[in-house]
Amino acid sequence: MSSKPTNHRLVMQVVGPILWDVEMPAIIAKSIPIISDAGLGMEMFSLCMFQFERSSTAYCHCSDFGVLTINKDVRSKEDLLNMTIISIWNEITSKLQCETLCVKPARDGCSTGVARLCSSDDFAVYVKALKDCLLRIPPNSFSKAHGMIEMPNPPPDLLIFEPFIETDEILISSQSTNVSTGSCGKDIVDG
Repeated sequence: MSSKPTNHRLVMQVVGPILWDVEMPAIIAKSIPIISDAGLGMEMFSLCMFQFERSSTAYCHCSDFGVLTINKDVRSKEDLLNMTIISIWNEITSKLQCETLCVKPARDGCSTGVARLCSSDDFAVYVKALKDCLLRIPPNSFSKAHGMIEMPNPPPDLLIFEPFIETDEILISSQSTNVSTGSCGKDIVDG
């Protein structure tokens, strides 16, 4: 099995209830015959991802076994539009115990609308984009440099907030100084 996170999520949806004596979500139980007849496709992938997002808190008790899920907070677009920016920002960052958030539309399945929010000002820009039904958030609209952010159309009803987890910067360099390209496009290194 591949080490892709989506494969692990699918396994947890099917195997988790068997191993830890928890009830299998009905949607997964009903999907097993469909998968066996139709195979895995984008529809089944979307179904499993939706179910995982909806029920990932059910697996919190599995942390003793090394199965961890990231804390998240799901908010409706209407709540974001009707509450003060600073109060929502403080509430979410306090609940998730972080200073920087990752926001993404729920049930979208792609990377549209995913953004890093470092402050309540960034949060205000994102909420305004939702309110104005923008198709794009221009580059460098937030406090940290970023490229163009494509927004889902129509705007999502629900948004997922998670702690933004910063990783180390990765630099790739070459020690070779004398590299040329051979006849088949492969690099040839002298020495």
